Amino acid sequence: MALPAFQAKDLVMSYGHERVLKGVNLTVEQGAFVGIIGPNGAGKSTLLRILTGVLEPTAGKVQLLGRPVSGYDARDRARHMAVVPENPSVPFAFTVEELVLMGRTPYTSLLGGNDEYDGATARRAMVSTDTLHLASRPISNLSAGERQRAFLAQGLAQEPEVLVLDEPTVHLDLRQRMALFELLSCLNRDSGITVVTVLHDINIASQYCTRLALVDAGRIVAEGPPDEVLTREVLHDSFGVRVQVRPDPVTGRPVVTPIVHRQRPQLTGRVHVVCGGGCAEATLRDLVDAGLTVTCGVVNRGDADWEVARTLEVATVEGEPFSSIGDETLARNLRSMKAADVVVVEAVAFGHGNLRNLEAVEQAVRSGVPVVLVETEAIDERDFTGGKAGHSYDRVRKKARIITSRGALMDTVAELLGEETDGGE
Repeated sequence: MALPAFQAKDLVMSYGHERVLKGVNLTVEQGAFVGIIGPNGAGKSTLLRILTGVLEPTAGKVQLLGRPVSGYDARDRARHMAVVPENPSVPFAFTVEELVLMGRTPYTSLLGGNDEYDGATARRAMVSTDTLHLASRPISNLSAGERQRAFLAQGLAQEPEVLVLDEPTVHLDLRQRMALFELLSCLNRDSGITVVTVLHDINIASQYCTRLALVDAGRIVAEGPPDEVLTREVLHDSFGVRVQVRPDPVTGRPVVTPIVHRQRPQLTGRVHVVCGGGCAEATLRDLVDAGLTVTCGVVNRGDADWEVARTLEVATVEGEPFSSIGDETLARNLRSMKAADVVVVEAVAFGHGNLRNLEAVEQAVRSGVPVVLVETEAIDERDFTGGKAGHSYDRVRKKARIITSRGALMDTVAELLGEETDGGE
């Protein structure tokens, strides 16, 4: 069994009286692509510097390929591990070729120069990083993306087993980020190089890394595959923001989207939303942002609106996926509606599974609860029950407020609550 690329045990790091790392344990297997993520000041870069032997921990141990990292001399360590630092600088106007050839230094004698093999290795590194055409250019004349690739080529010229990068996407645009991580992914997959990188871009980390380690307040609070680490609960606890986490439609990897809260007039009251299928994302967010107590249902677990409601901490009457609404669930939904000051019925499609939501709305109307129907689509375009939903909807419609644009929703809700807003969007 191959030895781990890195094995860190009980790492503690203190600067004066400030403890930056607090008992970190991390194992990086050979051939892994590991992203270290976390908020600013969490200890990510400190951890990376300890792993690479730049810093000596206050307590704890680090092994590189089965040996204490402190037991390697600089040349031996550079033969096994290449490090691409954040914002690397070169004090002299070296060309790209000269810079990349410096990656062969661990293999040359103190008095000897580069031989034919060194030159061929440097050229291969430049070809793989698309920098060969820049070979004669001074480093100082390169763009941020070109410079990043040049330093990566230098690291590859070391022929390392382990490649470590600290914030490699700093100053890179989206195209450059994608190109860099496509390259790293190919090196990891095709050459078996272990890649460890500190990243701020969570979605890049999710799409390319095989494992993630989330560092927060000097500890690793989550570690594993991206779909186990990038959950809304974990990210909210560490970053203090509400997010949606959904699978990428192509890769299936998690995609993290912050929930943007817009400044709105603060209202008081309780609103119940009938929704499903992802139609109510903006409505739920706007109502919550306005300070209202919001409930919704019946929404099946796993539904897109169910995910949004969970993210916004909206109390939800849940149903079973691919199941019709039962009597008990119907009764809970009706109680939630009758407790509301306003019921909003989104432009949701109705099938036999959620038809009883309209039954509950009819009973709420008879109980005197104000109802707002969002008609961005006609009901006959959303009725998949052979007309049953349409008939029930029409009975509700006779006593409901009708809006045909989402921009009018907040004003209508405020009016029914007896309050005023500064106008809809």
